[in-house]
Amino acid sequence: MPGKIIFERLWDTLVKTGLKTIDDEHRVLIDVIIELLEDFNNNNNKDSLNMRNAFTKLIQFMSQHFDTEETLMSKFNYYCYVEHKQQHWEFIKGVLNLSFDYLEKKPNIKELTIVLLEKWLIEHVVDEDSKFVECFKNNGVI
Repeated sequence: MPGKIIFERLWDTLVKTGLKTIDDEHRVLIDVIIELLEDFNNNNNKDSLNMRNAFTKLIQFMSQHFDTEETLMSKFNYYCYVEHKQQHWEFIKGVLNLSFDYLEKKPNIKELTIVLLEKWLIEHVVDEDSKFVECFKNNGVI
C-alpha cells in the first residue's frame, strides 16, 4: 500500500526527535495513521463503523499526544507555545472535517486525508517539533 510506505519512510528518516516520550508517541501516531489508511483500502470508501472508529482513534490519540507536547512546552516556557498549540488545534480541526466529509461521502477523502497527514508530518513534526526539541535540549531534558 503506497500510503503505508510513505508513512513508514517518514518515520525511518524524518520524524524522530531524540526525545523518547515524543518519539514513542510519534511512532504510535504513524501506526494509527496506517490503520486509518488500511481501513480506507478495506472499505472502498463505504460508510462503515470501522472508518468512523479509525477517525475517532486518530483524533483521540492526537489529542493525547498534543497534550503531552503542550505540557512539556509549558513546563519549559517554550517561546512558541501559543503558536504551536494553535497548529495542533488546526490539525485536529482538519481531521475532524475530513471525518465529516467521509460520512457525507464526499469524493477524494482518502487522497485528501493522505495529503493532510503527510503535510502535517513533514511540516509540523519535522520542522516545528524540532524547534521545541531544541528548547528541551537546552533545558537538559534530552
